[in-house]
Amino acid sequence: MIRVSEQLDLKRVQFSVAGVEGVDTLWYEWGGEATPEASTHLDAAMVALTPVAMRSGAELFVDGAVDTHLLASVQEWADAWACIRPDLFSQIQIDAKDSYTPPALSKRRSAIVAFSGGVDSLYAASEHLAKTADADPSLVLVHGFDLPLEDQAGFETAFHSAQTAAEVLGRPLAWVRTNWRRDLSQNWTMEFAAGLTSALQLWRFDASQAVLGSDEGSGYGFEVYPWGSNPATNHLLGSPAFPIVTHGFAADRVEKCRVVAERAELLKVVRVCLVREAAGRNCGVCEKCLRTKLCLAATGVREMAAFDDHTLDGLQKVRLHKPHLRTTSKRCWPTSRVRFVLPSDKPSSTSSPENDSGYILRYPEGLSGRRGIERSVRSLVFAELQRSALRRILA
Repeated sequence: MIRVSEQLDLKRVQFSVAGVEGVDTLWYEWGGEATPEASTHLDAAMVALTPVAMRSGAELFVDGAVDTHLLASVQEWADAWACIRPDLFSQIQIDAKDSYTPPALSKRRSAIVAFSGGVDSLYAASEHLAKTADADPSLVLVHGFDLPLEDQAGFETAFHSAQTAAEVLGRPLAWVRTNWRRDLSQNWTMEFAAGLTSALQLWRFDASQAVLGSDEGSGYGFEVYPWGSNPATNHLLGSPAFPIVTHGFAADRVEKCRVVAERAELLKVVRVCLVREAAGRNCGVCEKCLRTKLCLAATGVREMAAFDDHTLDGLQKVRLHKPHLRTTSKRCWPTSRVRFVLPSDKPSSTSSPENDSGYILRYPEGLSGRRGIERSVRSLVFAELQRSALRRILA
């Protein structure tokens, strides 16, 4: 059994964890603008520790009070992921010492939006402002996910960029720091939605809902499935009193970049790079930086001011290829290692007829980037939508 209880401080909440080898504490710290009021409820910890318990097949017991509806919803999320990835997660029982009924939504302020300062979160925040009646959402940047807790300088750089973007949008920005990924997460690509929404649960008595930005490739078309954030299970991490809403499942990467490109100020501060050595900046040459520049270029942008390498030179190495993709209930596999190739090259005439099921981009030899097969496929499935735009760029 994994048992969790709470210790509360003014701007820090610490959950005592029993039953997880080598870890006895889950904690969150927060600051900035529009920060949450301290709460003695354990909803955030329940969400955060559910995938941890599922990995070992242990019962999760919350030694305190949780939202009655959230408990039932997270149990459904756990049941769903035990079916989706039975190789990683087991079915478990989640129980709590006590439950409560949250206050009415009308008594609380507007939404809280997860905000990394990247394309997905900029699109989500912009769409939320443009297409809902909520004119007063707040933004929150999490430290401890893409930027390690130990990289304080990188976080300060990232926070400065996010703060500039928040000012452009006219919204307040808070920050949260947590040890969840470092100490408790083992399958980031499948678990990150639980970790992110657990941080947003800190605002459940201050905000009407939590807003996430969808990942490319994880939308309504289920191009890459399973993936930690998806339209089938994200909402199960919320409840009627504090729903989880995800914006962007119907938009591809180019459409999202077009929203960013409409504001010159955002083009200077958008942050997408996952290379840790970039320290909160955009290196401009890794896989994710290259494909983001490619998408921005497809919208007509030519000056990539937010990137250390702000030219389009790297795009000359890019050609679209069409290898076979197979989606199963357990994993998405391409037939060969993902790589880029030169635009003058042509697909092999010996390619299997099965190689007609989807377009991706491929890594160039020697280019740094994430090598996990799932990440590679997920990050590149948008390519078919911009093939003609790429040809115009490289002409």
